[in-house]
Amino acid sequence: MEKFIRKGTKITAPVPISSPRTTGLGGFEAPSSKGDTLRSDESNLNVGVLHLVPSLEVFPLLADPKTYEPNTIDLAEPNELQYWFTVLSEHLPDLVDKAVASEGGTDDARRRGDAFARAFSAHLARLMEEPAAYGKLRLANLLELREECLREFNFFDAYSTIKQRENEASLAVLPDLLMELDSMSEETRLLTLIEGVLAANIFDWETRLLTLILRKRDYLH
Repeated sequence: MEKFIRKGTKITAPVPISSPRTTGLGGFEAPSSKGDTLRSDESNLNVGVLHLVPSLEVFPLLADPKTYEPNTIDLAEPNELQYWFTVLSEHLPDLVDKAVASEGGTDDARRRGDAFARAFSAHLARLMEEPAAYGKLRLANLLELREECLREFNFFDAYSTIKQRENEASLAVLPDLLMELDSMSEETRLLTLIEGVLAANIFDWETRLLTLILRKRDYLH
């Protein structure tokens, strides 16, 4: 992806392009091998067990792999496009705050955070006027574009501070939770685990309304 260009007080965002060394998806290098090995690239992302080099195998239960489209939200619909652009724009200040906090809240981090916000806003403004400016637009592409912008300004994990805090809090209560789960019947345990996964995902979505509710109830500080 080309570097963002600063002109005066404005930041313009050129059309992302991929070099021959990349897959074209987020600028990652093409995997050097298949199998259950960790991604080996130069993206500086914080990777874990979920970031495996893809085997590029077709999921066997797909009815028609050739026509399968993982994006269920069609941004070609003007109302959907406006809705998601509004959501991303309104969430931008909170994201900037988290990204800056992940870098220690320094003046340099704040400067980069403001630059990221202007750059991503420039992308959104362009796509609102010309949705096909970067090719076929899907919600996943829009979210990946936001991640590209964060990485462009050296924010490789905007949620690192929150992850560390939540991991510490979770580990503190994990022994009691495991004991509670062990005391349940198999059916009750399975239902409880599913409910827990769903609750965690809802929290992870970080919807604006959920954030406001949690802050009002003093769950977030």
